[in-house]
Amino acid sequence: KWLYLLTELHSLEEPPEGFEEPVFQKLLDMAELANLTTQELEIYIESQKIYNDHRNMMEYQRKKGIQQGLAQTSNLIEDAQNQVKRAYQKVAQAQRQAESERVEKLRAMKKAKDAKAQKRLAEAEKQKAEEGKQLAEAQKRQVEEEKRKAEEEKRLTIQKAVKGFQATGMTNDKIAEILGLSIDEVDKI
Repeated sequence: KWLYLLTELHSLEEPPEGFEEPVFQKLLDMAELANLTTQELEIYIESQKIYNDHRNMMEYQRKKGIQQGLAQTSNLIEDAQNQVKRAYQKVAQAQRQAESERVEKLRAMKKAKDAKAQKRLAEAEKQKAEEGKQLAEAQKRQVEEEKRKAEEEKRLTIQKAVKGFQATGMTNDKIAEILGLSIDEVDKI
């Protein structure tokens, strides 16, 4: 291929088929430049300058755009980091608030539980007091009943004693004196 291209290069007006590889295209482009007239070469060089200026200007604009984009991205990242930081602070504050509310709720529940326990204790003490009162009343009734029985027994004993003394012929005055009763009490018996 190389040999053909070098021997036939001066007569070629278009690139032959099969020479599409970049190295052959570059050789063909150089040969075309070598065949240019002085005026065509000046026009070509001027167009290359314009092309290079344009390409350099585009490259400069691209780099400048990248720098601006990076600066904006950096600012956006910094803003995002600040927002994330603030969000974390808000979350931490919300967690502290929730923990504080949970502690208060637990305290309230404990107070309520203590109040219920105290109420149950007071009710139990009230029940015990009621039972004690009922027991005291029952004991009082029992004492009164025993007192009534003792008085009845005393009355019967005194009555028997009076009758016994009267049967011996003792006078009511003497019986009253012995038993520590009034004469009216002895007369009633």
